[in-house]
Amino acid sequence: MGDIVPLKAKNREDFGTGATRQFRRENMIPSVIYAKGKENRHINVFLNEVTRVIVVEGGFKGRPVELTFDDGSKLTVKLKDAQFHPIKDRPTHLDFMYV
Repeated sequence: MGDIVPLKAKNREDFGTGATRQFRRENMIPSVIYAKGKENRHINVFLNEVTRVIVVEGGFKGRPVELTFDDGSKLTVKLKDAQFHPIKDRPTHLDFMYV
């Protein structure tokens, strides 16, 4: 297991295509945290931080991610899946799993 990847996150209350487009215009990536037996948690993570991890640090593969929220709470997750824009090759959605 590698080093922990720190990311800032925000809870998300708005859903749907329009809200998702607005988040992406604000350089945020809509994301979801899944777990069996737990309720899904919808969040946004910042595009510049995710890009830094992918380009500079070599990615998420096999590394735990520590999400820090606005209220100071922290949550450790792992990346399950990432979807990328077919032309711009930047992440458009991330799926995380509780650890």
